[in-house]
Amino acid sequence: MTTEAINKMDFTRLDSLITSFCQYSKELNGSALSILGASILLILSANYVSPPTPRARLIYLLFVPAWICLSASIYYHNIIMRAGAAYSFAKDQTRKLNIILSINEDYAIQLDLFQWGIFCMALWLASYLVWWIFIANLNSLKK
Repeated sequence: MTTEAINKMDFTRLDSLITSFCQYSKELNGSALSILGASILLILSANYVSPPTPRARLIYLLFVPAWICLSASIYYHNIIMRAGAAYSFAKDQTRKLNIILSINEDYAIQLDLFQWGIFCMALWLASYLVWWIFIANLNSLKK
């Protein structure tokens, strides 16, 4: 894009786009923090039925990639918020356009990481429910 084309762009619409990206990033960040906290509390809590065998407890390893993805999503929120602040102070329109493109890419990465984290948590929940419904209940019926 040439400098003339950038100077002719209407940045008021792009300002609202930056605000939207920052807001959506903030919402994803809050959700990621809530899920991280809830999953840690789940492991530390003793008020649920846990698989008794070490082999069955391997499903808890699904928390590791989920925590990594959610933590990386939180990291990208920090990058997006810093870029949003840099955008508001930038005077050069070319610099503003580069920041917008950067935030767009970072938000896409943050969203992908969040979705992968949720996928891992959903996979753990499905595995746990299968164990709880079919295996734990069969063991209690045998007793």
